[in-house]
Amino acid sequence: MILKLLPIYKHSLWGGRYLNDLYLQFDQENIGEAWVLSVLNEDNSPIENSSLTLKDYFLQDPTIIADRFNDKFPILVKIINADEPLSIQNHPSGKTEFWHILNAKKGSYIYLGLKETLSKEELEKYLNDGSILEHLNKVRVSPGDCYFIKPGTIHAIGEGITLVEIQQNMNVTYRLYDYNRLDSDGHKRELHIKEAVECARLEQYNINKMYRNIEGELIRCRFFDVKRHRLYGKELKVVDEKSFHYLLILDGEGSLISGKDRFTLKEGDSIFLTAKHGAYLIEGDVEYLLVTL
Repeated sequence: MILKLLPIYKHSLWGGRYLNDLYLQFDQENIGEAWVLSVLNEDNSPIENSSLTLKDYFLQDPTIIADRFNDKFPILVKIINADEPLSIQNHPSGKTEFWHILNAKKGSYIYLGLKETLSKEELEKYLNDGSILEHLNKVRVSPGDCYFIKPGTIHAIGEGITLVEIQQNMNVTYRLYDYNRLDSDGHKRELHIKEAVECARLEQYNINKMYRNIEGELIRCRFFDVKRHRLYGKELKVVDEKSFHYLLILDGEGSLISGKDRFTLKEGDSIFLTAKHGAYLIEGDVEYLLVTL
C-alpha cells in the first residue's frame, strides 16, 4: 500500500515563509514546522484524497511498519524553517534526532553541545545568568550538512536555516534559554531549567559534521536508517517485510509507479509505503531521503 501524506503545519514566532511558499499556504501565519510524517497524539498525518490518517492505518494493522511489529509508531519527521533562532534546548531520553540541512543563509550556524565539561551546578549558573551561549559550540552550516543529536545534548537551530529533522517519535522539549524574547502576548516564554539540567549531557561535545552532498547512507542507528538518493532516470526498489519505506522529496520532479498506481513527485512530497508492499519504480530527475528502520 502507498500512502501520500499531507503536512501538519505548526506556527511559531521564529518561523519564516519557506514552508508557506513550498505548500502554497499563503493565507496562514508564518509556518515554523511542517510535520510531514506524524502519528503522535492528535497530530496524525492526513492521507491525500482520503478521510483517514496514517494513525488509522497503523491502529488497524501495526505490521505496516514491519513484520510482527507491536510497538508504538517509531519515527516523527519534520521540515523546520527558522527565520529567527530557536531557543537553546535539549530533550530527555527517547528523542534521538538527525538533522539534514536543506538551506542555510551565508554565515548561518547552529549551537551543538558544550565547549567544555561542566557540572550541573555550573550549567545551571550559566543558564540563570544568561552566559550559556559562551559555553556552547557554535557551528557554521551549509546545505547538505548532517548532524546526529543524542538525547540530552544541548542544541539550537540558528537564524536562516531550513532542515529536515528525523527523530524518535516523541516531542518533549526542554527550553533552557530563549534570548529574553517575548511571545505574541508580550510574555517571556516558559523555561525548563530544572528538567533540562537533570537530563543534560555535561561532557565536552566533539563536533562530528557529516555527509555534505553525498549519496547513500547518511545515518544508521537502532531507531532509524536514512539514505539520500539523487536520481536521473529510473530506479526499481522493493519494500520487504523488514521495514516500511518513507520518501521525502527534496528537489526535482518525478513519478512513483507501482502496478496501476502512479504518484507525481515534487519538492516537499511525503510518501509512505507499507512493509511488504513489494516492488515500486521511481523515475525522473529527483532528489529524496529514504527512511527505514
